[in-house]
Amino acid sequence: MPNWFAPGVAPALVDWTVRQLVDSSTYIDALFTEVTTYDPRPRLPQLAVPITYLHGELDPEIPLEVPRTCAAATPGARVHVIAGCGHLPHQEDPRAFTAALRAIAA
Repeated sequence: MPNWFAPGVAPALVDWTVRQLVDSSTYIDALFTEVTTYDPRPRLPQLAVPITYLHGELDPEIPLEVPRTCAAATPGARVHVIAGCGHLPHQEDPRAFTAALRAIAA
């Protein structure tokens, strides 16, 4: 899990995230199973709502190619990359994440 974050992230943020997952122990196993087996790609071409994929630039778990591929399969979709962030950009740079959400919603 520490590799979810971009280099240089405060160790306290990594520790807090680990604690959150450990504290959700009875739910996290089912969540990880679902996340690792679910594939939304067959449904993407049928989506009829605007989609913006927010993604951390340095995400080692899910490379940028994944949201770009999904966006290419989703009508009218965009990819917004949050610079300098890993897998959890909402935690690593909440201001940039919030600014991206505001820009998308505007």
